[in-house]
Formats: sequence, structure tokens, C-alpha cells
Amino acid sequence: MNAAILITAMMLFGGTQLPGDATTTNMISFEQTVQKKQDKDKKEIMADELPQAVRTSIAQHTEVRALPISKAWKMTKDDGKVYYKVDFGQGEETMSKKFNEDGTEVTD
Repeated sequence: MNAAILITAMMLFGGTQLPGDATTTNMISFEQTVQKKQDKDKKEIMADELPQAVRTSIAQHTEVRALPISKAWKMTKDDGKVYYKVDFGQGEETMSKKFNEDGTEVTD
């Protein structure tokens, strides 16, 4: 009897959402928040906007120095450190490298 009253009350007051649905909704909201944060802290820039130290490092890097820069981003992490992600190459032959402000390559 108590269960029937509880179920009726839940239906009347909008408690019909299943717990699984609430979890899914919360996860989607969390993922959207994380994506917005990442987008805010990652700004696409022109190759000539890369700091001189990063450009010098690229010019000395035998693996990428002959490849064209296809895209570059300035990224600020939560700790305030700035990094630059650079995509090299065209078509199927592409690679990415990440550098800090002084031109040192960063590996994740």
C-alpha cells in the first residue's frame, strides 16, 4: 500500500524520470561543460603568431622542419601555463606537436 502511494505521489509531482535518465542527463551536461572549457582555453592562431622560440624549435626539429604548418593553437591550461599545439603536413601525412612558450616540445 505504501509503495502504491509513493508511486502515485512521484507521478503527480514529476518524479517519473528514471534514475538512469538522470545520470545520462548529468553526464551530457558535464561533457558539454568540459568541452566549453576546452574550447575557451584553445584558440586557433596563424603560424606567424607562434612565439619566436617555438618557430626556432620547429626550424631545428628534423622531423617537422620541412613540413608546412597546417594549423596552430594557443592553449592555456588551468594552471595558467600556455602551450602551442601545431599541426604539420597535408592530407594523410600529418602530425601534431605541442610546445611550451620557450619552444620546448611537450609530450603528454
